[in-house]
Amino acid sequence: INVANPWYVANSSPDYFTPYVVCGWVASGGYYQVPRTGNAMAGAIMYFNSPPCSENEYIGVPLVDTLEVGMQYYVSFYVSLANMSQYAVDEIGAYFSLDSLISPTLDTCFYPVVPQVAGYNAAFYTDTVDWMLVQGSFVAVGNEKYMTIGNFHDFSNTNTTMLTGNYQGAYYLIDDICVSKDSTTCLDNIGLIEIAKPNKTLFRIVDTMGRETEDKPNTLLIYIYSDGTTEKVFRVE
Repeated sequence: INVANPWYVANSSPDYFTPYVVCGWVASGGYYQVPRTGNAMAGAIMYFNSPPCSENEYIGVPLVDTLEVGMQYYVSFYVSLANMSQYAVDEIGAYFSLDSLISPTLDTCFYPVVPQVAGYNAAFYTDTVDWMLVQGSFVAVGNEKYMTIGNFHDFSNTNTTMLTGNYQGAYYLIDDICVSKDSTTCLDNIGLIEIAKPNKTLFRIVDTMGRETEDKPNTLLIYIYSDGTTEKVFRVE
């Protein structure tokens, strides 16, 4: 990932894929995916079945500007599970810090911090065909200058589900990363939950991939209203 300046390796050896890399997204590489947009994407191990250390990989980047005290920020990025993966995880996060998280010796199993944005998927991030949206928002403490993306759980606290791949880990491709003070800037952002107005009616319901669906419990859904506003809903039954 270091060749994609200003992105850098925050731990281990996350990857950078372009059409010109032999081991890129061709079938022989075990990825079977193309970038969601543009001509490049990142890749990182979010879990590796090698107890007691998962050897999580992280990608990092300096922000264009330091974050403002008390300001709400919106974050989104997309992930797609590599076909070769034998596992999938249910949480991938983004951590914002004053200093960069870098392990020069490349021997840190995971970073024991709590990410401000922890994208949680109750059904696990298992899609190897389409891109899955990870999103969230947070209020900045102030002066955060770096963002790090990865799995911030250790081996024993990472929730996984087993699949049919032959690689004993969960490898994810990452693309279209966005951080903004404007809730309308990042595509498919979570927005702000507004108080319903009398003339505001439910227009349609979509899943996190934007596909229209019916209302159902125990599933993260997005309600789209007649006035153009949206709301994330997870109803438990």
